Amino acid sequence: MFDDKGNTNMEHCRFTKGITTPQSSATGRRFTPEQITKLFLEHPELRLSDDSSNIELATMLMVESEDTDLQEMLTFIVNSNRIAYLNSGDVFWGNYPPKGGVCYPKDFIPLGDMPTGDPIGLVISQLTGNVLLVGPTKSAKTSLLSILLSFPELLKTVRIVAFVKKQELRHLATIPHLYGLITVFKLGELVLCYFEPPPGVPEEAWNNESNRIFAQCYERYSAQRLMGEKVSELMANHPAGTYPTMRQLVNVLDAFKPRFGMREAGYKESILWCLKDLLNCTSTGGASIWDHSSSTFLSELHSTPGLCIIEAEALGQEHLSFIATYFMRWLYLKRVYAGEEAI
Repeated sequence: MFDDKGNTNMEHCRFTKGITTPQSSATGRRFTPEQITKLFLEHPELRLSDDSSNIELATMLMVESEDTDLQEMLTFIVNSNRIAYLNSGDVFWGNYPPKGGVCYPKDFIPLGDMPTGDPIGLVISQLTGNVLLVGPTKSAKTSLLSILLSFPELLKTVRIVAFVKKQELRHLATIPHLYGLITVFKLGELVLCYFEPPPGVPEEAWNNESNRIFAQCYERYSAQRLMGEKVSELMANHPAGTYPTMRQLVNVLDAFKPRFGMREAGYKESILWCLKDLLNCTSTGGASIWDHSSSTFLSELHSTPGLCIIEAEALGQEHLSFIATYFMRWLYLKRVYAGEEAI
């Protein structure tokens, strides 16, 4: 058995469990056909299948298991590959495809290299879902994102909206080959009308969705019904092309007088606290980005490809998550009702 003394990495212990390797022909130990099969099938971290000569060697040894030279050759390869795995410190060592084993399409964007030497990245035509970049602080997440966002082929194809807490992406706008593809907004420069439905979306459908977004982002599920009722009242007789604002909703809720002891009193305070705090945190000179009765901002934003950077340094995380969710759900419903592919 491999000697795992002193190895505190449980992943290493798990991967190497059960591997028997003869140290020399003098010991008299041999790989049996069953052990050889397990090496290839149960220990991907050894990457034995990457080299066709290893497969050929294993095939010969399964037939001639008493051949000392073949036994020593396989022992040397297994030990060498195991050392390479342990030195890598990478628990995903066995998951990388063999070198040269990946066929890259024309719209492939390389972002780095795998340990095998082959590039790793994204395919523009396959960006129909979510991409998650995770890692500890100072692990180069922003640097990797900057590399991705500096490809003009990507920015000329899709619309990307980046919400940032620091001014760490605006330098991309100074790159010559990205000229005209990047727009930077400060939070106070946004012009939004929350209760105006996306083009083609029925007002009733958007009323339900806008209430649901608010309830989910601020965890005000119980108060969702009260907010929905007040929004419906505001939307009932609004002039064509003009929609209620969040501040108008605050005024309606302030004027609402629930009976003493009713749960609506708690719901009212819960909603008002979130709405007022949102308006205060997104206001400049007394006017909030939500104080607009109509807006084409999102329609114009999504009409062309490119990168839109929205800097919101001082905004609380719960409010930033709410705005980002609103942007995504607005586009989603627009595409659903337009019969487009909703991504």
